[in-house]
Amino acid sequence: MFPLNTSRRPGPATDFIDDLKLQDKLAALAQTIKLRVYEEDEDIISLLEIDDDRIFLEPLLFAYFNNVTASHRPSLQQLLFGYMSEELRPNTFPVVFDPHGIAYLPNMGSICLRGEVPVEKAKVRYRGGAIFEVRAGDKLLPHTFVPLQKAGDFELLPFNHPLFYQYFKPFQEHQVVDVTGIDTYNISLLQRSNLERAIRLIATHCPVFYRLVCMTNGKIVIFDSASVDSFVASDLQGTIFINANERSSVAFFLDDLVHQWSHNMLNAYLFDRHEYFLINPELKQLSDYTGAVADPGNIYDAFHSLFTVARRVQCFDILFRLKEEFSRQEQHELIARYCDQSRRYDIGMQKVVLSEVYTPAGEHLYTSLYDSIERTLDQIRHILDRADLSNQVFTFSYPSFCVLNDYSITSE
Repeated sequence: MFPLNTSRRPGPATDFIDDLKLQDKLAALAQTIKLRVYEEDEDIISLLEIDDDRIFLEPLLFAYFNNVTASHRPSLQQLLFGYMSEELRPNTFPVVFDPHGIAYLPNMGSICLRGEVPVEKAKVRYRGGAIFEVRAGDKLLPHTFVPLQKAGDFELLPFNHPLFYQYFKPFQEHQVVDVTGIDTYNISLLQRSNLERAIRLIATHCPVFYRLVCMTNGKIVIFDSASVDSFVASDLQGTIFINANERSSVAFFLDDLVHQWSHNMLNAYLFDRHEYFLINPELKQLSDYTGAVADPGNIYDAFHSLFTVARRVQCFDILFRLKEEFSRQEQHELIARYCDQSRRYDIGMQKVVLSEVYTPAGEHLYTSLYDSIERTLDQIRHILDRADLSNQVFTFSYPSFCVLNDYSITSE
């Protein structure tokens, strides 16, 4: 995440999000974690730069405090070691390895055991720089230190941390997920170029959105699973999880990056729910207000859906016009994903009596989002009128889109 800069003023193009208000929300989030750290280990606070909110917005700290019974749960010392200045780092500290022999040090890298060593806990002696001595009892453990992997301004985690395991939930209830068996390493290698290209395109051509993304997002996990969808979780604030496979394209990454980043952005912006909602939006179902059993989910989820659609159409409308940046097939898929948003925002929220659910600030944000989606989609009405989305299910399928829509749909 970018460090907070309270001297900066929001630009006129910031639209839905007031970036000074967002900074305030992030500062409040950081203060919450700061207090939790102090309550658990008041001595460790003296080893950190207390005014650097970036430290306390570390996603693994959110995961740590929200997963107190997780197996392979690391210590605060391990999670914060990489944020300590060289001269204040302790000479020794305990580490916990995941089932694959990886001990992750946020903001620094990973200690990876070599060979078949079934060790969960060890003691590390720090020798300076990136040099460690790792022991389990009297046994010296061979290892390699792997520095942080970066993709643009974000950390790419090529492994699945144990504090993330419980959030990998199947989209069909009867399915069982072997979390430790989900591939993250190979798919990260395979799709890194598409990921980095998508990040560059968004950073270059959607700079206002990208600035807000960098304030609210820090880590990316790419995984390959037939049973788990891409996701974020407020318990893991700042991390996005993208389910990709060998066929995933740059258009897919543009779509899913904007989608998942926007969830984290809104979670931070709505840190104080009472500022926007008169009710608890997570406890109230959409159907409570529409009277239609077919309207699924709660008010908060529906609001998130609206926000992520607004962000995607905003970015897509810029990106799909950059014909020199894409092959013909890439542009066709990007337009397809843009068109797909037309079926994702009219989800029953317009039936809600706004004054019963939202504060004036919440009502303003809702209407701004809805109106922006309608205005932006009108820019491609000539394409939407030709597009046939009748064979699409909940999760968009580009191959299915191609069955009913050839390249001529992109012609002006």
